[in-house]
This record gives sequence, structure tokens and C-alpha cells, in this order.
Amino acid sequence: MTTFADAALPHDHIPPEDTADAVLHGEADAPDTVTVYSAELQWQEGRYVLIVHDHLTGTVQTTRVAGKAVDKLPAYLAMLDRPGR
Repeated sequence: MTTFADAALPHDHIPPEDTADAVLHGEADAPDTVTVYSAELQWQEGRYVLIVHDHLTGTVQTTRVAGKAVDKLPAYLAMLDRPGR
């Protein structure tokens, strides 16, 4: 299994000058950034579905999510954003 510590960036690649602008505007990852996980919350056929991509292993997990949990997402995100984590 690949871990975050195993992930390596190509240090011999010099990004184009417009990369900084793309990063600042949220259109690209910073050159020294490794996306470990990404998630999407979708509305499919009358239900919420969470899709989580593990970019290190290439796996995808999908699960249904209750509306009450979706309503609490702002609180969950606030907990993750606390200093000292």
C-alpha cells in the first residue's frame, strides 16, 4: 500500500509562469502539493452520495449520506479548521 510518505513529486519539472496564477485562483495544485484524497457530494436519484478518491492508491469509495449528515457538513468542516489540529 502506498502511503503519503511514499508519494514523491517530480522535482525536475519547472512549472510554467502561469502556474502561480492558476494556484492562486484555485485552478491548479501548487507545484509542491500532493492531493491525497478528494471528495464529491452528489445528488443522485433523490439521494446524497459521497464519492471519495484516494489518489495514492487509485481507489474510489462511494456511500450514501443521510440528509441530516449533509446539513451538519459546515460544523464538521469547522471542527477540521480548528487551530492546533
